Amino acid sequence: MKTKSYLFAAASATLMLASCTQNEVVEMPATRAIGFGTYVGNTSRAAAEDTSLDFLKDETKGNGFYVFGSYMDGAIEIHVFDGKSDQSHVTHTGSSWAYAPINYWLVGKQYRFVAYGPAAASTNGTATFEYATNTLSVKGFEATGNLDLVVAEGNNNNHDYTLASETATMESVKFKFFHALSKVRFTFKNGWRNLVTLKVTNVKLTGVKRTGDLVTTGDLADANAPFALSQWSNQAVKADGNDYTWKKENGDDDTFSSTKTDDTYPYEYFLMPQALEADAIKLTFTCQVNNNQGGGPDLGEGAGNAVEVSVTIPVNTVAAWEPGKAYNYTLTINGDLFGLKPIQFDTVDMVDWVNVNEDLGKEDLTPKP
Repeated sequence: MKTKSYLFAAASATLMLASCTQNEVVEMPATRAIGFGTYVGNTSRAAAEDTSLDFLKDETKGNGFYVFGSYMDGAIEIHVFDGKSDQSHVTHTGSSWAYAPINYWLVGKQYRFVAYGPAAASTNGTATFEYATNTLSVKGFEATGNLDLVVAEGNNNNHDYTLASETATMESVKFKFFHALSKVRFTFKNGWRNLVTLKVTNVKLTGVKRTGDLVTTGDLADANAPFALSQWSNQAVKADGNDYTWKKENGDDDTFSSTKTDDTYPYEYFLMPQALEADAIKLTFTCQVNNNQGGGPDLGEGAGNAVEVSVTIPVNTVAAWEPGKAYNYTLTINGDLFGLKPIQFDTVDMVDWVNVNEDLGKEDLTPKP
């Protein structure tokens, strides 16, 4: 007997067994398979790799997403997709989204779906789904800095997917993912003149709350805006530390080295949405400045040596990092950071023209041989 790795409801399984006694395999119509389609909005190229649709499709990067899907059988909630097992892991095959084993629609049942990704986010917290409220909860989620969190709800007929009859055709479940974290970029700008070498290393962010709990609204599929800050709660520092250290994928320190004025370099993190507190969050880094023409810049005893710098994140303009929003802090590194005395041209005088008037006579206009 030919076997199939399909998951059927009890009634369908009975039909399967009866058919097998006649050496036949009855396959469900392709239109009955539960399929998925996706869309990720508001993406752009970033220093920390953004969770774009291509990122989710790439098995070496985003590696797809996880799905919760349920329907009610009387008072009992039936979990078709549990949001954590391999059977609920949806990946891209190169042409479509797929999972295994395949699940099929049951006639008359109202299904509801939510999804979250990238796949690695499944280990950063504990996710659960509430059918009655159509909400996803993620408890104890940790924002690691280099990993985003995107969340979606199935968008169809007020969130309910129902197969009306055996002959009806069901469309794929539509997911539009929203960014649930804040994206914070620190752009270093070379404020020195050309031929001065600026090097920035050991970039760290301290005082940031790293963990928290998320509960979606239940109507995310109809929303045109990202999450609200109020949907996150219990933000806290991590028990064993709360520093973010920027490193390349190979583990080496990521260095900004520049010899050109106005060069910029971004350090970017996906961070826990949170209200900001005065003097709480600091950006620290090691800075080294050398004059390629010799002799300076004059940093006193620190000339040409590595200097530790700490900058406090201001709260007067941005009071909170909200979900789905990107923030860019620009830090221009020049002599002001080291208390140097700039060469200035503050007082400039202009000498007035001295007018000299003289009439030319006729003899003056006669060409000379």
